[in-house]
Amino acid sequence: MCAVAAMEVGFSRDWNAEAARRGAKKLVLNARDNATEFYAKHDYAVVGEAETLFGAIRHVRMAKLLS
Repeated sequence: MCAVAAMEVGFSRDWNAEAARRGAKKLVLNARDNATEFYAKHDYAVVGEAETLFGAIRHVRMAKLLS
């Protein structure tokens, strides 16, 4: 398994399970423009703009509802 595939499996399973265990109903994150596809594959949706870092690195706010 390549590193990216391993990261995707661990990302989805670990964060979702831990957040649900702690009673979270929603996960929210700030993602770089070039990472939005990765998070979209894990059911996150863009919900707005986020702070641009160092005046050059654009980010968007993404969220996912937990079941």
